Amino acid sequence: MNQEVVKIILDCKKDIWKTPELFQLVEDYFENSLQTLDFCKALERCLNRARNS
Repeated sequence: MNQEVVKIILDCKKDIWKTPELFQLVEDYFENSLQTLDFCKALERCLNRARNS
């Protein structure tokens, strides 16, 4: 995750909680980040297996 984005989100959390559309955008950002991290972990495992074969 981008540290700068997280810092901005935390700095503006009161505004984010008040605005449903913005809150949904932040939730989507974090969900997307988690899915990207899962993909990168799976890719790393596959590359390590390929290297070791």
